[in-house]
This record gives sequence, C-alpha cells and structure tokens, in this order.
Amino acid sequence: MAKIIKIEQRNHVPVYDLNQEPLMDIHKIMSVLPHRPPFLFIDRIIEMSESHIVGLKNVTMNEHFLWVIFLEHQ
Repeated sequence: MAKIIKIEQRNHVPVYDLNQEPLMDIHKIMSVLPHRPPFLFIDRIIEMSESHIVGLKNVTMNEHFLWVIFLEHQ
C-alpha cells in the first residue's frame, strides 16, 4: 500500500494554463506587497485559495543575482 501511495504522490503534477489571465499581475502584486525589485520574487499569481497560492517568477539573464551566481562558478 505504501508503494502505491508513493507512486500516486510522485505522479501528481498540477496543470496550469499559462496563457490564462493571471489573478494578479505585477502591478496588482506591487500594490499589495511593500517589496520592490530586485526583492520582489513574484510576477504573477495564477491560483489562490485559503490554503495555498501558486505564483510565477520569470527569471532573465539580466537580473543581478544571476550574474553573481555565474561569476562565482567560472
């Protein structure tokens, strides 16, 4: 029974339509949170309930923290 539960948990991957309009975009998030870039680590809220929130952060190569990571591993 434990093996079945483990397999089912491993195979549960949520599916989200990323083309759907987000519940909150970056402007709405910034009106709620006091954080600002580069410390605002969220771009969109795509799902929200009383028990969880699902958000997205788009990471690009021109963000400062990525350059620091890559420079350390040269």
